[in-house]
Order: sequence, then C-alpha cells, then structure tokens
Amino acid sequence: MAPVVAKVCEPVTLGEGPHWDAASKSLYYVDIEGKKLMKYVPATKERTAVTLDDLVGFAVPVDGRPNVFVAGLKRRIVLVTWDGRSETPEIVENLLEVQKDVKVDLLRINDGKADPNGRIWAGTMSRLEVGAEDGVLFYVSQDRKAHVRQTNVGLSNGLAWTPDGKTMYYVDSLKKSVDVMSVDVTSGQISDRKTLFSLEANGIHGFPDGMTIDTEGKLWVAVYDGAKVLRIDPATGTLMSTLDIPAPEVTSVAFGGDKLDELYVTTAAMRATKEVREKYPDAGALFRVTGLGVKGYAGVAAKI
Repeated sequence: MAPVVAKVCEPVTLGEGPHWDAASKSLYYVDIEGKKLMKYVPATKERTAVTLDDLVGFAVPVDGRPNVFVAGLKRRIVLVTWDGRSETPEIVENLLEVQKDVKVDLLRINDGKADPNGRIWAGTMSRLEVGAEDGVLFYVSQDRKAHVRQTNVGLSNGLAWTPDGKTMYYVDSLKKSVDVMSVDVTSGQISDRKTLFSLEANGIHGFPDGMTIDTEGKLWVAVYDGAKVLRIDPATGTLMSTLDIPAPEVTSVAFGGDKLDELYVTTAAMRATKEVREKYPDAGALFRVTGLGVKGYAGVAAKI
C-alpha cells in the first residue's frame, strides 16, 4: 500500500518541533512565529494552543512533571506550566539565557529535543543566508547550565540519535547536509563530526530541516523549500526514498500514533505568496502520513 498523506490540522505560520507524547496519546508542536505551543489529540481531532511571550523554537514535556514543558523562547530556556487547554500559561520560569554577549538581534533558539537519556539539546540561528555562523549547538545539564558543543553554526536544526545515544545526527540547514558525530553519553562531549548526506551532491533542491529516526535505524529528514521528506540510510549515506508533501516549506517530522507507525509532518507558510497558496492551499498545515510500513519512537521527555 502506498503511503497516504492527510492534513490533520489547519495551517500556522511556522510549524515546528513535533513531539509524540505516548502517555497522553497526543502530539505537541510549536508555531514559532505565532509564539504558540500546540497540542493535537488524534482521538478527538482537537487542537488547543497556548500563547507564550516570545518566539518559541521548541517545547518538550518534562519527565515526571505533568503539564510542565521545557521550551526555547528567543534566547531563553524556560519551564512552561500549561494544562493543555488554557490560552495562557499558568507559569513561565526562566532557567537560563544563551549567547548573552552576541549582539545580533535576529539570534534565537531554533530546534531542540531530548536525547535518549533525557538531556535537552538545542541550537541557535540568526541570518537566513549562506555564510552566517552566529549560532551554536548546546545541551542543558541537570544543574540548568548551557554547555556549548559546536560553534560557527548557521541555522541549527534537526537532531536524532541512535537508541544508545552514542551517535548523533545533526542538521545545520545552511550547510545543506546531514552530519553524524559521536557522543560521550556521560560528559556530552561530541567528536568525529562528518558529513553523512549532502543534498546538493544528490541533486536535491531545498534545505534539510528537522528529522527523526525509525526502528530500522533509518533517518527521515524534512526538506524546507523542497516539499518532501527524505528517508536516508546512515550505514551507507544513501537516499532510500522520497515522500512528497503538499506544502513547500516542510519543517520537521516525528513518529506517533498508538503503534508509532504514523509520521507527523509540520510545515510552514513563511513564503506563502498568492501563487504559492494557489498551488499549495494547505501550506503551514500539520500532516499525518500512514501506510509507510515502518515504526519509529515516541518523543523522549526531558530530565531537567
């Protein structure tokens, strides 16, 4: 059976950061430009949202603390308490601020995710132009401090790990590649970074964005400005298949559903001109893909 792509939520400006929460059987994701954290419940087909006080790059549930999320707001890492229904948060607690000394107004936290051990990793970005290197990749330790692990980052984006947490896959979108590196799971030190897959070398238009990994160890990579998701084999660095999405700005992916065999795909409508809207009326929507024949992993809650 061929995969089926279906819209499940109406468009937002910049959908990102999908996270399947197995406990509540729901998908959390954000609208960065809309400053919203959203919750979609497939069983009821209901989407709720809370508006935060700044651009929100990611939000991940905190382990053992119902209704509490760690989120990236502009340059801040915060804890947000939200009941999943109210339009305003109950509490927003500031934990730390990254790159305080960088005098670039556009600098902000972008994609973030918890690794298999619950450690939060995130990165920053500034100018949307090749050659920009104001960003960093960092993780947040249990004592709530940021530890920078990569500098000279253009647009920090997709993150994925092998189940043992010892191999990290990483996207700096402006490099137009998916990289791979080794991780010391105790110290968080990374090493041996190298290019795993180049979009340009494979003749693929667009920028790699968010990604996830399936139970077969294959990567699923969203392609911004490419209207597609790639499935890549990390063992060989080769493209296995391409999944077309009816929106040009594909931003991220996450497996979900009761059997973790559905792929949720976030998209954006940042460049949705009249002509784009006519061709892609659902640009910015949340999509669900079924019939892929593979399974993934639920989102990992943050330990912080």
